[in-house]
Amino acid sequence: MQRREIVEKKTGGKVAYIHMKAMGDEDLTAFLQDMHTYVANKEALILDLRYNTGGNVHKEVLDFLRQQEHFQWSYRDFPKTTHPNITPAGMPIVCLVNEHSLSDAEVTSNGIKTLGIAKLVGTETYRWIIFTSSVRLLDGSTCRMPAWG
Repeated sequence: MQRREIVEKKTGGKVAYIHMKAMGDEDLTAFLQDMHTYVANKEALILDLRYNTGGNVHKEVLDFLRQQEHFQWSYRDFPKTTHPNITPAGMPIVCLVNEHSLSDAEVTSNGIKTLGIAKLVGTETYRWIIFTSSVRLLDGSTCRMPAWG
């Protein structure tokens, strides 16, 4: 929470900061919750994928960040405005990465770069994108084995 407070203070509350520590279902839920509440009235977003341990929700994150304005609305006699919860593509986005942005964080940052969603800032990742499967050993224990990448 400390980085969020720093961003809030230094930008006068205009820029949102979200750190995704992993790319699992709980992390996706927290990301979407923040996007629909905390980020809704901000002018820009910093998405921090540094020290992210991976998962498999890149598609959902990328799809959400690509949403563009497709309608405006207003109360009678008030200025029209976009619906704030569905248009993150209408704001500047910066994505932070480092050599500890692993697995699905690498897929996500690559998608962000390839699709032109945001500006990537940081150091190169290790490109350790692998997918593992559980394998049962003779003694009944299991381990994760790389399957493809």
